[in-house]
Amino acid sequence: LFLYFPSKEDLFKAVVRENVVAPVTQGAAEVAQFQGSTSALIEWMMLQWWRRYGATKASGISKLVMSEASNFPDLADFFRTEVIMPAHALVRSALQRGIDRGEFRSVNVELTLHSVMSPLLFLVMWKHSMGPCCPSHEQIDPEAFISQHAQLLARGLSQP
Repeated sequence: LFLYFPSKEDLFKAVVRENVVAPVTQGAAEVAQFQGSTSALIEWMMLQWWRRYGATKASGISKLVMSEASNFPDLADFFRTEVIMPAHALVRSALQRGIDRGEFRSVNVELTLHSVMSPLLFLVMWKHSMGPCCPSHEQIDPEAFISQHAQLLARGLSQP
């Protein structure tokens, strides 16, 4: 393994680039071609994020980074630069698209992007912490949760 990666940190970065950065990059190209409403775009983006990353074992990387960021600040900064910033840019552009088209009212896009991202992070944290410990009747259907949240968000953003 160390023939290909000189350190554990380099191995971690390669895993992140392959499993976390790649889905964001793929999504960016698809977002640019999306023809529907911005509400539909945001729901689609959230569901695609879940299907390509959140539903995979690789989503444990997010929990790991969040819990260990203070112990490994260089890797946390790498994750912020390679993953969080591009994801935020993608969501920011979708929200701005809705404002520019008159579909959404004018809002603070920087704060609103967290309303899109937070439920996704919640699902990943739940999946890798409490989820496996809960009985089946307390489980969360991620795609139903995402769709409902996206619809609530769209209603809150829509023009009065």
